[in-house]
Order: sequence, then C-alpha cells, then structure tokens
Amino acid sequence: MQRVAIARTVSSEPFLIIMDEPTSSLDMITQAQLIVMLMTLQKSIGFACLFISHDLAIVKSISHRIMVLYHGRIIDHFAKEEMLSSERPVYTQQYIQKFMY
Repeated sequence: MQRVAIARTVSSEPFLIIMDEPTSSLDMITQAQLIVMLMTLQKSIGFACLFISHDLAIVKSISHRIMVLYHGRIIDHFAKEEMLSSERPVYTQQYIQKFMY
C-alpha cells in the first residue's frame, strides 16, 4: 500500500513529500525495499522529503538532517553526522541511546 501511495504522490511531481511513519507496519525486507525505492526516486526526481519516524536506524540511513521533537516542539536539529555528538540535549542523547543500541 505504501508503494502505491508514494507512486501516486511522486506522479504529481511535488517539491516536498511528507511521510508519517511510512515503514512502521512493514517487515524488515519490505522496509528496506521501500527505503531504496524512495531514495532512488528522490535522486532521480529531486523532491525533498520530510520523513517522520521513531525508528532512528532508518532515519539515520536516509536523512541528511534530523530534528528531534519533545511534546510537539523542536528541541534539537543537526546533520546526521552530528547525531552521536556529546553536545546534544539530554533528551536527544537519551533517545539515541535507547533506540540505537
């Protein structure tokens, strides 16, 4: 179903696609296929993607920049290379430790 929704969206040649938990109900193989398809389409068509997820492994693998929200407010934002920096706010550090290790 996610592939069909993405195909329909991409066919309208958007500048931005907002995706809220697009991989949450998928098995690992299908998640990987969807991410590869999304990254391929993004490179070939050139749209921006706002990818909302709790899965930090996927976020880290596809993102250039990451934002962390706490109670609906942005509390941190950084390039993915800076994810493991010790200068992150405490909530960001705790979230990363909880879900990345």
